Amino acid sequence: MKQHADDCLATIGVSPGQKVLDFGCANGNYAIPAAKIVGEQGGVYAMHNSAEALDTLRRRASAQGLTQIQTINIHGEVQVPLESESVDVVLLEHVGSWAGEKGNHRQTTANDETRIRRLLFQEMYRIMQWDGVLYVFSPHPATDMDGSSEDDLKCEIESFGFRLEKEMYRQLIHDNCVRQGHLYGFCKRHTTSLVLDRFLYDSLSFQIELEKDAHHHGEVIMLEAMAEPAMVVLELGANKGVTAIALARSVGPQGQVHAFEPVPEYYAALVGNLSLNEVDNVRVHQLAVIDKESEISFYKHGEGSGIVQADGAENIIVGTTSLDNFVEKQTLERVDLINMDCEGAELLALRGGKKTLQQNTPRIFCEIHHDYLSRLGQSVHDIVEYLHMLDFQVMPVSVEALDKDVKLEYCTHICAVTNGNLPDIKRLARLREKEQR
Repeated sequence: MKQHADDCLATIGVSPGQKVLDFGCANGNYAIPAAKIVGEQGGVYAMHNSAEALDTLRRRASAQGLTQIQTINIHGEVQVPLESESVDVVLLEHVGSWAGEKGNHRQTTANDETRIRRLLFQEMYRIMQWDGVLYVFSPHPATDMDGSSEDDLKCEIESFGFRLEKEMYRQLIHDNCVRQGHLYGFCKRHTTSLVLDRFLYDSLSFQIELEKDAHHHGEVIMLEAMAEPAMVVLELGANKGVTAIALARSVGPQGQVHAFEPVPEYYAALVGNLSLNEVDNVRVHQLAVIDKESEISFYKHGEGSGIVQADGAENIIVGTTSLDNFVEKQTLERVDLINMDCEGAELLALRGGKKTLQQNTPRIFCEIHHDYLSRLGQSVHDIVEYLHMLDFQVMPVSVEALDKDVKLEYCTHICAVTNGNLPDIKRLARLREKEQR
């Protein structure tokens, strides 16, 4: 058994001087050989929820003169009592089994286990160094865990900001027995922009990314200020779901969000992220919103898409609808807020929703793509003029600098309302500054 542990730790790459967390350490079959590798300049944190197992580990360590092992009884709790970014290697031994045993062997439901697992992955992300590695031992088929598949488990872990780098099927030690199982190696991912295909909105890794991305963070702050509980919201250009999820949470269970995303890849990512985040008040429509029901050429480029042709863009054909046709067909009694990221189709969408805008007078938050508008022979002034014609008051916004006044020619977005109740941008800027402290 010792040879199996030594071989496994060598594969993982545990080295002298490192800090290692063995979560679910049992009697120390990995913690003890890891301590011998890291030496006195390193350390091993051995965590378990069994006092008996930890007592056995301490006796074994003492008999071998290993003083660099610190045992920690987590008493069935998920929170890990270690500092952030303090661990080089995390060994996570069969998280599904551990989650099922949480809470002093009280009975747990599948939903409990899912929630516990996700909290645990969030804690692993917090405590790991940026160049750290997470190894997940899965001696049993992942289908033992609330019906999930191995692929689901890997995707779930990656949604917390990890990247899968190694995958092996080998002999592992579990419950003092040697068994065949999967060993997954993940690194803690550095990210510079908010482009994850899959994310958990509440995860620490995603919130860190969101705060670093001034554009998306500013959008979320603005939408959270404009949305209210029980609202009906239309989101045009939902992409992969960041603002759709923010809106869904703001309107709550009594509200509803209709999210439009015509590009197949983004639509699939959107549906997946809504499911992953257990959002059930968003309805998704694989359509572009213009001024009529038809089909249209769409140009997919980078992380965006729209009606404006761009160099190197992929041309696809997508179905379309108009706001007025959609509201009538869905028999929506009201529309309270419209969030728009149409990348050049803003005027088409607004003109196709004239009746909806006049009858419902919704709040509007619209991203402005000055370059795309220019290629179409339009400008932000054309959008503002149309909204003024419908008695909307319009305010230009720069979501990257909410504390600064901005001219229409340089805005990233516009807000439009009919009751004069425009968002207090300066207050929102102070809120952002307070959150980032």
